[in-house]
Amino acid sequence: RNRLGPSALVHAAKCNEARIANPFMHPTHDGIDTGGERLAAEVREVVKRHPALKFISFIGNSMGGLFARYALGLLFDSNTGLVAGLMPVTFMTTATPHLGVRGLIPKAMQHMLNGGPVSGYGGRSL
Repeated sequence: RNRLGPSALVHAAKCNEARIANPFMHPTHDGIDTGGERLAAEVREVVKRHPALKFISFIGNSMGGLFARYALGLLFDSNTGLVAGLMPVTFMTTATPHLGVRGLIPKAMQHMLNGGPVSGYGGRSL
């Protein structure tokens, strides 16, 4: 934040964090689309609360990168080139399976990603 100046806002999204310590009820189990929609809604709220913002960047790790990519698609205005009304600067992801994971996992784990008790719809959308 020191390099960005006093008007910079660093926001760590909360909408896709687990609310209870139960791996079967994690919010990421309802899919990339639902998690991305939650993230887009949270970004809109943050932008609304901070009207002085001019620029926006996204950083996402693993499934968070997929949520960020989906949210950007919802927030992008093709007429203005703006994201949530702000000038986009950076989109960065780390360890994000943008091309999916189906061919990279052992057969024993296929059941979990195909809607088994642990992954739900979130695993199937990978």
